[in-house]
Amino acid sequence: MTYWIIRILESLLLRLRPAEPEPDPLRPAPPMVAASRDPEPLLRGEDSLLVRPYLVAHERDEARRRRVLWLTTHGVEIRPYPNRRAGVGA
Repeated sequence: MTYWIIRILESLLLRLRPAEPEPDPLRPAPPMVAASRDPEPLLRGEDSLLVRPYLVAHERDEARRRRVLWLTTHGVEIRPYPNRRAGVGA
């Protein structure tokens, strides 16, 4: 009994599957041509104007910290605020 059920289902499935067209022996297949396009150069992050503003601010702060550290090691004190006691003399 199961044999007949399997046979009926297989025949129904074969009818639902689209038929594959057979290649025409008189007409040759179109030639396969590879795309002969020059590869585009990769984009570098430095070349793009689309930079996240928080990343630019972070890099600016890092450069400022490095500059202040370098000046401090050479004896120059840089303060982030104006020195208000500069006019008071002893």
